[in-house]
Amino acid sequence: MHIASRLFVGATFLLAAVVNHTTAVALFQLILSLFVLLQFESGRQRIIRALSLLRWLVIPIILLHALFTPGALVMAGMAWPVSVEGLQAGFWFSLHLIVIFFAAMLFSLLLTQSEWINSSLKTPLIGHALVPYTLLMNRCWNHIRSMLSDEYAVWRKEKQGLRMLLLHLSIMPVRALTQSREVASDIWNDWDRQVMALMEQENGPAVSVVTTVYALSLALLIWYITLIGGA
Repeated sequence: MHIASRLFVGATFLLAAVVNHTTAVALFQLILSLFVLLQFESGRQRIIRALSLLRWLVIPIILLHALFTPGALVMAGMAWPVSVEGLQAGFWFSLHLIVIFFAAMLFSLLLTQSEWINSSLKTPLIGHALVPYTLLMNRCWNHIRSMLSDEYAVWRKEKQGLRMLLLHLSIMPVRALTQSREVASDIWNDWDRQVMALMEQENGPAVSVVTTVYALSLALLIWYITLIGGA
């Protein structure tokens, strides 16, 4: 499938997940997203990691809505005032969040990394300005992942407590900033070769096609968010 077609399908599916307000449709979109994600390499592992992350968002959302939304109590005489309306709102917002998350994940996987990079670099007006950030992001992300892995391995090996884990995480921004400065210096000293290597990746689609699809999808999403905010 052409890159523009994949971009359009992914953006449309993501937009549909954002604007949907029906539980049945949300469940269908979730099932469809999970089914398609399973077809990708390491799809199962991606889904498991995503669910592990989402639980820290979903549980507070449900609890906060259930406890602080006025309405009919689930059971009279309960120590905690859990309302039926709160549970319904909490479950709906959680489902909506999960659907949007997996739709966005699916959208990101419909294009390869090189296709995303080339499409971004060929965007009129801002494409050239994105070159240094793209180079820096690629290099820094690999270093940050490596640092996180190393810190976590040390924490697990020494069986340190939660306080030490928080300490390890707190120093990560400082280390990442220091590392990014070194990477930026390396990129600047070898600028011509770095840019040539970036440009020699897969050729992207026609600028007009991708830009039109991307702009329309983004405009529709911004329009909807504005509409909701003004309601």
